[in-house]
Amino acid sequence: MNDVKVIDIQPIEYHRQRVTLRSEKTGQEYEMIYGSSVSDRIIRRNAPFLVRRQHIKRG
Repeated sequence: MNDVKVIDIQPIEYHRQRVTLRSEKTGQEYEMIYGSSVSDRIIRRNAPFLVRRQHIKRG
């Protein structure tokens, strides 16, 4: 089972959304950008499975 969960979805400029995810095991946070045409339901379902090392939240 995937231990990464979506904790926040924020609208940002240019019709995009910033998605913040957190690993329940390590506490590591990740950040991804989605277009506004993607629904929150789809993001919450799919984003945890798409997280990679490149998505680690900086600073």
